[in-house]
Amino acid sequence: MVAFSTALPSRLTTFCLLAFTTTSASPLLAAPCQVLIDIGPTVECRDVTTPEFSQTHPAEKIVEATFRMSVLLETGRAEELEELRATVLSTERRMRVVDFQPRTALASELAGDIEVCATNDKTQSVNVTLGGNVSSPDGPIKAQLSPGGGIGQTQAHGNKETFRRLAPKQLVLASGTTDAEHGVFFKWRRSSQVALEGSREVTVRFLVPRGWRGDWVELGCESWTVHRNYLGEKLELCGSAQTLVGLYLSGDADAEQAANALVRARVYAASEEARLQEARKNGSNSRANPADLLNIGSLFKPASHRKEQPATRELATNGARASHGRMDSIRPNVPAALDAMRELSGW
Repeated sequence: MVAFSTALPSRLTTFCLLAFTTTSASPLLAAPCQVLIDIGPTVECRDVTTPEFSQTHPAEKIVEATFRMSVLLETGRAEELEELRATVLSTERRMRVVDFQPRTALASELAGDIEVCATNDKTQSVNVTLGGNVSSPDGPIKAQLSPGGGIGQTQAHGNKETFRRLAPKQLVLASGTTDAEHGVFFKWRRSSQVALEGSREVTVRFLVPRGWRGDWVELGCESWTVHRNYLGEKLELCGSAQTLVGLYLSGDADAEQAANALVRARVYAASEEARLQEARKNGSNSRANPADLLNIGSLFKPASHRKEQPATRELATNGARASHGRMDSIRPNVPAALDAMRELSGW
């Protein structure tokens, strides 16, 4: 190995060393960016209906909910986080968004406006010159000069203008409604003035029936990183979380219990799903079939399409209360918990 390296030309040896150094510092070998996201499972809502709104809309009211999310950078660097996205959606379209915070925002890295100075100079000049002529016959050269002189005149005019220009701004937050105003989205972008890692809150106001006591929304949060290589760069998902968040009216103990029952049912369903996946991996012939707990998507049907009998609704409500009071003796049930929340929605 040493003899071969000595036989190589010096120029080729230098090239090999440079190539090795460049490859070892390549961003492709860096640890990928991974993010952990935590979402609060329940939210207490405040009634913020104004007297003027109650007079014009006697059958409706406005409730306000504040959702909390936390973003933890597990691996990678903070400057690699490019975007953070959050969505709040009333999946069965019972609650309509009437207001939300924060709103779309622009920010600049400059402290103030830009001052511009412009100067306009004008110069005028006049020159006159008198000279003579020189004759050269066949004999010696004879010169005859006439009197000469010069006249010069210069004028200068200048204008100076000073004005201020607005500093350029970039989009750091975009927000708006989705799904026919039954949902809202928030998108934060990386900048020198905004940190994407840490705790974050969003506030949404919903239009609900006058008898509303509780409901649920689907809250999702995603983090995106910029992946760079020798071919360019693109955004890639580096962390996500999506869950049902139970809503209840402030001061309503029964509605709070129903929201907590929904949370416990979801936790139980997730644990059952993990247990079944582990059983399949180990080749176990488990006969457990918690499909009614895990297939959450099939439960999001509009209430108008679910013609339930009063006995069925009473059973669902009792099931949710039982899962709250005797969790160890009765299995928490997601459909029953969702039906109990539907009963509180006022529809």
